[in-house]
Amino acid sequence: LASLVSALVFALATGPASGRSAAAAPAGPMTGSTVVVQPGDTLWAIASRVAPKADPRVTVQKIIDRNGLVGASVRAGQVLVLPS
Repeated sequence: LASLVSALVFALATGPASGRSAAAAPAGPMTGSTVVVQPGDTLWAIASRVAPKADPRVTVQKIIDRNGLVGASVRAGQVLVLPS
């Protein structure tokens, strides 16, 4: 719960109106329940990091569904809830 609150505060503080860019996050496998999209990230790259042994196509679709995304486009600073 604390990491979710931290991610939400970070997302609000680094939103488009703030004029600041997102801080870099580790590029390894993600262990929390959310991830902050970094510059150059794609859903495919995120899916490969969070579920390295799973089919990335399935993980991408789960991320899209879990976050109510319309397509596969994401932007730096966006907080995504990861599938469980």
